[in-house]
Amino acid sequence: MQWLRTGVLLAGIAAGLYVVVQSFAPGIPAPDPTGTGPADVSDATKPSGLVTGLLMIVGAGTVLPFPRAAAVVFVGAAALGLGTGLMGAEPDHIAYGVIAAVLAVFTIVGARRTRPASATRGGPAGA
Repeated sequence: MQWLRTGVLLAGIAAGLYVVVQSFAPGIPAPDPTGTGPADVSDATKPSGLVTGLLMIVGAGTVLPFPRAAAVVFVGAAALGLGTGLMGAEPDHIAYGVIAAVLAVFTIVGARRTRPASATRGGPAGA
């Protein structure tokens, strides 16, 4: 299912860019609910958000030629995002981790559906 992997490509690039931008612009587009200004993000979460976003972009870039490698990269991004978010440093990272996990699942499903028939039978292509 090439269309699924193409969707992962587009969604991964969009989500990755959003995470990278969000890591360095903490009040955009969600301002602080108290109305006192942009939400303060500790310096410890900026690198993890940047790496999560970059991993999502790298995974999206490799999803067409190397879908299994892309799935591994997306799983790494999901682990980093969920780990940072669940530690309580930045709850937005939980959503980033879930998005990366969904992209990993879609990548795996898309790769399994587009393998040649000989790969599933274990024989040569002409047999």
